[in-house]
Amino acid sequence: MSYLPEPPFDHDRVPRVGVLLVNLGTPDEATPGAVRRYLAEFLSDPRVVEIPRALWLPILHGVILRVRPARSARKYAAIWGTDGSPLLAHGRKQRSLLQGYLPAQLSDSELDALIAAAIAQTGATSVKDMGKVMGIVKGQAAGKADMGTVGARIKARLGAG
Repeated sequence: MSYLPEPPFDHDRVPRVGVLLVNLGTPDEATPGAVRRYLAEFLSDPRVVEIPRALWLPILHGVILRVRPARSARKYAAIWGTDGSPLLAHGRKQRSLLQGYLPAQLSDSELDALIAAAIAQTGATSVKDMGKVMGIVKGQAAGKADMGTVGARIKARLGAG
């Protein structure tokens, strides 16, 4: 397996920090039916199980989804809390705690105001001027807005103008 090289590092730039919380899922409740639904969805994903589907789906539906849900439901019930699945509960707590360290996201109206001000400042009149506007907005909204959304909004404003 080959790996991509490390990206270039500039010592004069402040590094960006990103936090990605990933959860592959959890049953809705600790019952065989809920566990069966969860396992069927999870184990049907070809990114999770890379066996050819013609071979895998009969195994999944003929054996695994008939035997494993009841066993797994008993194990889930033993650890299930009043706030539901431990995995989901811990994930929610992590998200809540981490949000306290991240900058507040701009509201739609705040973002629209930044875009309008940047368009006025640059005198932008068409999509050809998008880079100028994006440069200004990016400096003010970095970490506080999704730049894909920002770009789409700028493009929509300049395309309409």
